[in-house]
Amino acid sequence: MHSYEGNRIVMIDIDTNGRTEERIPGTGQESWLDTTLLGAMYPNIHVALVSVPTEPLDDFEEANVANAMTAVSHNGIAYKMVGASGSAKNGKYYYCDAAHEPLIARRFQQWPEAAITYFGILVSGCKVVRKEPEARVSVVRDLELGTNDCRGWIRRSLFRKLALPEGRFYQFRLAFGETQAKGSFKVMADDVADALGVDIIVPESSIKPSMKMPSVLASFVGLGSRTFKSEIVLGIREISRPLQFESSYTVLQHAPVESIETEIVPQAVEMIETVKTAWREGNHRKVVELIGQEVRQNDNSEGEEFQRVVEAALLADGSGEITRHPYIHTQLSRLMARWAYKLMTGGGIELPAFALADDGYLVLQSGKVLSRADWMPLRAAITTVPSQSGLCVRYPVRMKEDLLPLEHLKGERLTDHLIEKHGLHPDVAAMVVNEQLTLEGTYTLHSETAKRNGGDYDFDWVCVIDATRFPRFVESRFRMDREHEVTKTKAGRAKSPWFSLEFVALKSRGNQIGVITDLMSSCVASGRDDLLYELVGELQLEIDSLKHNTNADRSKLRGIRQQVLPAPWLALKEAKAINAQDLPLSLEILPTDRIGRLYNILRKHIEELMEKPFPIEQFRGLITGNTVSNVMFEEARLINTVYAAGHGMIQGKLTQEKKAHDQATVRVAEAIRSGNRQGIAAERRAFAKAKARYRRAQEQARETSATLQSIVRSWGDGKEMYRVGWCQALHTVVSRGKGMGSILFHAFPQEVVDSIAARTGGIRTQVAPSGRGVRVAVEGDCLFSVRPGRKEFLLRLDRGANRIVGTAS
Repeated sequence: MHSYEGNRIVMIDIDTNGRTEERIPGTGQESWLDTTLLGAMYPNIHVALVSVPTEPLDDFEEANVANAMTAVSHNGIAYKMVGASGSAKNGKYYYCDAAHEPLIARRFQQWPEAAITYFGILVSGCKVVRKEPEARVSVVRDLELGTNDCRGWIRRSLFRKLALPEGRFYQFRLAFGETQAKGSFKVMADDVADALGVDIIVPESSIKPSMKMPSVLASFVGLGSRTFKSEIVLGIREISRPLQFESSYTVLQHAPVESIETEIVPQAVEMIETVKTAWREGNHRKVVELIGQEVRQNDNSEGEEFQRVVEAALLADGSGEITRHPYIHTQLSRLMARWAYKLMTGGGIELPAFALADDGYLVLQSGKVLSRADWMPLRAAITTVPSQSGLCVRYPVRMKEDLLPLEHLKGERLTDHLIEKHGLHPDVAAMVVNEQLTLEGTYTLHSETAKRNGGDYDFDWVCVIDATRFPRFVESRFRMDREHEVTKTKAGRAKSPWFSLEFVALKSRGNQIGVITDLMSSCVASGRDDLLYELVGELQLEIDSLKHNTNADRSKLRGIRQQVLPAPWLALKEAKAINAQDLPLSLEILPTDRIGRLYNILRKHIEELMEKPFPIEQFRGLITGNTVSNVMFEEARLINTVYAAGHGMIQGKLTQEKKAHDQATVRVAEAIRSGNRQGIAAERRAFAKAKARYRRAQEQARETSATLQSIVRSWGDGKEMYRVGWCQALHTVVSRGKGMGSILFHAFPQEVVDSIAARTGGIRTQVAPSGRGVRVAVEGDCLFSVRPGRKEFLLRLDRGANRIVGTAS
């Protein structure tokens, strides 16, 4: 397996005054290029992820930000913007050193909109990345050689070099020549690949941006009209596997009332009573089973399952007291509030989930290559779901028509069909069914069927509402005789000059997708399907905003918002505890609000189960009896101080922005009372900016908190000897303070869980390992990240100011 040491991604913030500041460097996988195509292609590249303000900018502020974006430098390296990933809407853009910028620009045909849209192909984290010095890649039209929309083939012998489980569907990222591709693979037999003289086949739809440009074609060594021999870098990002998705209100709001009352409510009430009984009896295994989450560490783990630390601590608690530990209490409260909200608005049901696959096949029979694509019935699916029919769900669900009513086909019928209709030999037909049509964890549709709810084969996930469990819900969709058809007019692709990349990037910040989807739910709750259908088109315009230079009509959104009341349960998504303040005991709803009705029915069955937490000092006896040293205590104090100082910085920024947001809220209300139209407009603009800044501060707080946790975890991972002693030293330091003690669970999760189980007689389970190769070492007041052959400065604790600084002295 090819391996290399990728560079760390530098994180830089630009504020509205054009000032730049580096964030605290992280040690998580997202902070490195190791698992990306970009890192394998250009081992010496320097990359920065630059964040800009997401709030509306006036002309002066936009000029400041744009100037800063065109002149980013760090540690003597000049950086140039080269693209973005899915985080473009959050104002985050990728830069690289000036020497590599022309190479990246050519890959995206010096097309800013393409770089903003597709650069994520190069920086997506992959399970495995492999560089091959030479491979033959054939680009074919969609549906040729059994391909489909974004779905291709990989030679079996090449695939086996990746050391991944076989018999699945694989999401890939591929770089070859001066272009890149994304999509999914099935595996073709070597004899087929030999007959075609290729290693990889990709459809035109996988090439991003399109490779129809003559300048791009000319850069390859041609072996035929569309087959190219070059070095490739191949990454596998995702693998199909059995999954369960939680239902949500976006699905359930389209269920008929009788289905909710007879198929959803009884199951939900039964689950609530089971959780309450298990909690009161101290049956934590049952509680975790119902509301927790297991973590499968990797796809080669042969079914080995791990727990997140909170669930593992709950299982380890044989006394019932650890639930009152301040950190565990806070995390469990959030976990239970999340479970309660999803139960009351989504019914608490789990649906079998699959990777969306196509019906293409490619085989060699009697020395002849045979292939087909899009041969399935339009109203059928190949699936392991046992019922005869069901509804195919792809998120986000825009309207009831997105729940596709389908009949389920099984393997035996498929084999007979391939023999009788396609002329395949019985053994070849059986191979096609087993190895290309019924791959583990897949749900197979004709591409025209998949397009009905916006699906393609770049590893879209779907789930299924099956007729056996929810007959009334499924029947109501099958009975729909009049359906709203979405007419998608494909606008021309926007194309700006490369020197405008930064301004194209600024235009990509933010979107109305979340606003529109919530407004759609409010329309359904208000019984206004006519307005819902209007929003379906606006949502598509917003989704296509960057590719096709389209936007939802803001005036239309305002007009619809004035006609419907916001669904009251939408405001409860961020509940942190099950109490009357976060989750009211009942909501005032409209008669047409099915989700609000479900909430009110189920809320009276849910009660707050957790008692108040104890102070951290009451848990001092949790970890004892191990050998500790003064060196351990000194280092533990430093790490704890760094962690506390980092969170102090986070809280200070959040408090500042929340205060500004609250003040802006008051000023808007005062302006409205005054009746001054100009004053109202000005204060609303100021409020919009304050709200966006507060939202950005919240997002940055989450990201910085995750960074601090990654540093603490990497520090703990570095203590390979006497780990329990190190854990006890940190616990002693923490338990003498006034905080929640979260740092202990981040640094030594397995040791804490083992100690809880040993002290309380609970169940010992495996906590998911970090899976990182990075360690953090302490030297004086400085922290360094350490990897094989590499050591980098992270941060220093300024003891005088009790704050974190980014310089070593």
